[in-house]
Amino acid sequence: MILSSRELLAKAAALGGLRPDRDTANWFLCQQLEQHRAWSEQLLATEAGDHIKIWSRVKFGVERGVDVDRGFGYKTSSGVGQVIKRLKKEMTENEKLCSKLN
Repeated sequence: MILSSRELLAKAAALGGLRPDRDTANWFLCQQLEQHRAWSEQLLATEAGDHIKIWSRVKFGVERGVDVDRGFGYKTSSGVGQVIKRLKKEMTENEKLCSKLN
């Protein structure tokens, strides 16, 4: 089903027994996150290293570090935090990397 407006979605949600005020907003937020993830995956498909992919998923994808940890096979939840910390330090020393990430 293609929903062209919030009003149509609210109507469909009401017919489906959902609470339009809360569930509609959550649905839109989830859709926006999924679209952003798909867009960033396409953009980063050619990126060789995982560190930039991890950084972008946490920084711009609004994903929790724990979820990104699991996706990249880290055993602890601090793995992504360490990757981001190292990348930020490297950005201060590497102008090319800094401009790429900006």
